[in-house]
Amino acid sequence: MSIIDNIKKDFRLEASFKRDETTIKAFISIFVEKGNTICSDGWQAYSFLGNMQSGYNHIMHLHASGNFGLGISSTSHIESIWAQIKGNIKKT
Repeated sequence: MSIIDNIKKDFRLEASFKRDETTIKAFISIFVEKGNTICSDGWQAYSFLGNMQSGYNHIMHLHASGNFGLGISSTSHIESIWAQIKGNIKKT
């Protein structure tokens, strides 16, 4: 799992065997302050973010339809970092 602050350019990466809602909630609660906006893809485990009680604003970009967002709400930055990481992992 990973998260990037598009303003501060901070990046967090955590290895996890699970990508379920419980695991993602724990990761987000550590690294994202309530009230901030989270931009994500359409992965089902992010659906809790659409709930007003989550404490986060949520912008979802559906990659399958070619939507990666624009500017600060783009998921392109994180997708680019993951492409580099995956490439390095495959080399090793």
